[in-house]
Amino acid sequence: MRSTFIGYEVSKRTIQISQKALDVTNHNLSNINTDGYSRQRVDLNSSYIPMTGKYGSKLAKLSLSGQGVNAFGVSQIRDKYVDKRYREFTAYVAEFDVKQSVLSEAEQILSDINNTGLVKNLDDLKEALSKYAADSPYNKELASIVRNEAYSVTQTLKSYATELNNLKNENIIDLQDSVSEINTLIDKIAMYNGVITGEYNITAADKIYYGESVIGSYGPNELLDQRNQLIDELSYYGNIKVYDNNDGSVRIEMGGTTIVNGTKNEHVIMKDYDKYNAAVLMFTNGESVNNCLTGDLKARIDMLNGNGTYASFYQNTEYGIPYYLSTLDAFANSFAGLMNELCGKYTYTDKDGNQVTGVDLSRVMFSGEKIYDEDGNVIGTEPITASNIRISDEWMEDATMIGKTPVYDEKEDTFKWELSLDGNQVNTIYLGLDNEITVGRAGEFKGSIYDYCLFVDDRIAENISYYQEQYELHSDNANAILDVRQSISGVSETEEGINMMNYQKWFNANSRMLTTMDECVDRLINNTGLAGR
Repeated sequence: MRSTFIGYEVSKRTIQISQKALDVTNHNLSNINTDGYSRQRVDLNSSYIPMTGKYGSKLAKLSLSGQGVNAFGVSQIRDKYVDKRYREFTAYVAEFDVKQSVLSEAEQILSDINNTGLVKNLDDLKEALSKYAADSPYNKELASIVRNEAYSVTQTLKSYATELNNLKNENIIDLQDSVSEINTLIDKIAMYNGVITGEYNITAADKIYYGESVIGSYGPNELLDQRNQLIDELSYYGNIKVYDNNDGSVRIEMGGTTIVNGTKNEHVIMKDYDKYNAAVLMFTNGESVNNCLTGDLKARIDMLNGNGTYASFYQNTEYGIPYYLSTLDAFANSFAGLMNELCGKYTYTDKDGNQVTGVDLSRVMFSGEKIYDEDGNVIGTEPITASNIRISDEWMEDATMIGKTPVYDEKEDTFKWELSLDGNQVNTIYLGLDNEITVGRAGEFKGSIYDYCLFVDDRIAENISYYQEQYELHSDNANAILDVRQSISGVSETEEGINMMNYQKWFNANSRMLTTMDECVDRLINNTGLAGR
């Protein structure tokens, strides 16, 4: 039959385990507001002794039944699939959040382009030309007003270019900060891998000895939580995949490249932006980081390298800051080209009655910055861009230059530019402001200069709208997954309160059981078989 004291052992062990269950409940409640904490539980099993060999008799089976409860260990409650999905959505949320934020800043810079900015400048220039054409090319005051309005156009374009370049430089710094943060996270995860592996060497020494995986073994729960939190933070920067190693460490891939494997890791290196005219990121093993499909890194790379139809070399075809700089440059060049052509265009009838037409390239309203040789001599001008467009020297010296018309000199058999009373040349420039221009590679835009302003305004608004929609969509998905993860891993005050009462009742019941067995043994030892009783 059973041992006299087997009940004591069962009750003692049960009381100890119920106390530990209360300890773990207390631990959970203590960490209810701890970031990254996963709730824990004591894993229980019913004790059983195999009935083999000399214990195989019916009597032995009966006597060894009812061995009580045992505890395997303390586990944390997590779902790897939920973690994976949450990290995927986090990367998308980060990507579209950064993109909409950066383009919203670009939109602020260009917000007045179709209202009080460039369009107004062009309207003022057109009105000044109209008044000048209607009065007289000899009116220097009206000619100066036209030149001043044209100067305002150049300053507005320069202002857009300057502010967009400042935005680009700010995002280069932000990208450098992101790279620094990524490298810090990688180092910390590798460090935790080493510490966690050391813990498993103690708690799962038997599995390690036989070369088995420690996955599923009871390990350092708090360290695992801290490592998981670092992995969550890393997922913000790029699409990552996490794999468990047999020794308890993890291997992490980003964009197909292994960046952490145990205590080994790769860092991200950012090349000089000015040298490549693009954000070029490499891992220390030489593989490109630009393969990241989602995340903060992809967003910043796209915003710094996205040059639309103007993309070359390391750039891409996204509509980022370089695109809006390039399209402004292309517009400034096309606009100046149109105005210069109108200013230098001539038509006259020679002595034989033939009509001669052409463009005098020496007469220009706008030009780029001057190019100097080593001796300080002007050797040419730069191609016109939004950053360097300026009023030409010829126009600065003579505001009435645009009012001069071609007058044929029969003696010289050529023509000269002279002021006349008709104002036809100014009127030609005035009407030419509505001419169609082509902006960008492969004729990305064709239309009037006013249509171009609307085109830029619409494009940036469409991009921001798309990124906002994607951000809201993936943010909702991420929050839904986070709620699921919280329901699995988060600490519920109500649930832990119920557990606390259950474990307390469990403890009290087994304490009472111990008292009952003590009374039984007392009866057996002190009161059984006494004479006279």
